[in-house]
Amino acid sequence: MPILNRCSIGSKNVLDSSVFCNHCNQWVHKKCKLLTDKELKILQDEMDEKPFCCAKCIKSNLPFTKITE
Repeated sequence: MPILNRCSIGSKNVLDSSVFCNHCNQWVHKKCKLLTDKELKILQDEMDEKPFCCAKCIKSNLPFTKITE
C-alpha cells in the first residue's frame, strides 16, 4: 500500500494535484492553494530549483525572520 501524504491546509490525502512546501515539508492541494492548472504546472516543474512556501508558513514567519534559502 502506498504512503499517502496529507494536505497541510485541507487535511485530505494528496495525489498529483499538489505542491510541496519546502519550509514545513508538507503538501498543499492545488484547490486549497487556489492555483490554476498553469500555476500548478509551473510550481511542479520548478520544484527542484525554486523553493515553494505555503500560506501557513508565510503567515507564521512574518516578517520573514525565520525563512531562509
